[in-house]
Amino acid sequence: MIIILRPFKIGDYIEAGGTAGIVLEISIFSTNLWTADNRKIIVPNGQVYRGTIVNFNANETRRIDLVYGIGYNDNFDKAKELIWEIIKSDERILKDPGASVMLLELGDNN
Repeated sequence: MIIILRPFKIGDYIEAGGTAGIVLEISIFSTNLWTADNRKIIVPNGQVYRGTIVNFNANETRRIDLVYGIGYNDNFDKAKELIWEIIKSDERILKDPGASVMLLELGDNN
């Protein structure tokens, strides 16, 4: 079914069968992945097909959420300004859709 439906191709970064990595090879019985820590993992295709397949390369662009923590005594407006400066200076960040910087929560102060 993987060969017929082709939910991923060689070179895609996927998560399948409980493992994440770059697809090295797709055969009738297994899919070989190269993990971020430089391991080769052989995942049986039955295990891949029965579970969820996440293909990180399926779309040209992808949203990334970064969460930062600051202390209650820190200046949130200054932190937000600094983050915006970093966003504006990095050409990899798309103008459309635009980035956003927001306060997510005021957590416990332990």
